[in-house]
Amino acid sequence: MLALPLLCCALVGCGARNDLLGVLEGEEPPGGEGAGGPGPSSGPGATQPNPTGPFPEPEPPPVCDDSAEPIYVLASNGRVYHFWPVERRLDFVGQIPCLTFGGPRLPNTMTISRDGYMLVNALNNGTEGWVTRVELSNLSCSADELRLTNDATQIGMTFLRGRQDEPLFTLGLRTSTGDQSSTGLARLEFPGGVRTVVGQVGAPFTFEDGDLRSTGGGRLFGFYRTSPLQLVEIDPNSGAVLGSFVLPGLMLPSAWAIASWGGDFYLFTADPVGAQVSRFRPSDGSFEKDYLPNLQISAVGADALTCAR
Repeated sequence: MLALPLLCCALVGCGARNDLLGVLEGEEPPGGEGAGGPGPSSGPGATQPNPTGPFPEPEPPPVCDDSAEPIYVLASNGRVYHFWPVERRLDFVGQIPCLTFGGPRLPNTMTISRDGYMLVNALNNGTEGWVTRVELSNLSCSADELRLTNDATQIGMTFLRGRQDEPLFTLGLRTSTGDQSSTGLARLEFPGGVRTVVGQVGAPFTFEDGDLRSTGGGRLFGFYRTSPLQLVEIDPNSGAVLGSFVLPGLMLPSAWAIASWGGDFYLFTADPVGAQVSRFRPSDGSFEKDYLPNLQISAVGADALTCAR
């Protein structure tokens, strides 16, 4: 997800500038890895988040084993990486050809279908919003794409797991002129474009910038760029806030993303100081800010495949 300063940069045609993100993305990381080493181990190095609502219960046991699948990470320059949570390792996969660095389309966020493809929300010259299908097998851009309406060109989005039809949920963030979108939470048909409004996300997150992610059990969460940053559980049927959780120590990011994997949340942030992956573990309430420090990319999207059908 891109913060407003980078979106404004896109509106005036300056593209995805690395100096705005505070990290380098011009070259592939040495050895195909995007970080300098593991962060502190669980236990003494972990801190407790500050819940402001009901604490999230752990996910039920998975119906299948997804541990062999990585988290897919999309960087602001259109490159794709695999993040392996257990090894705390980031591997370069390839470049999405229709999202090359400095091109007209600036990737904003993405989500992954259980059927093996990625949907990317990209901004075309800052004034048009598109959702494009990208095949995970070779990162090719499909002819299936959707131009978004001008009232919500920059969106957060996720496929909602745990339902047979795996609907696509979106959160309207910005209009084609960069103003705050009022579309709220909705279901979106791709590539047909029919949007069914669910409602506004409850206060105090109604008009805050956040990205969406679903857990394997079908719960909906938002990673919000508030001060401080917060993880918010959202009712997918109404938009009501079911709980919110303060994530201590993270600076206000220029790019951020969230993934759910193995019952934990992995939070990717890039700020003027650097970039890192943090981990929030609902099973014990622990939060590791520097789960993987010195990340050499600015992630705008992160999601994992699920073997559940």
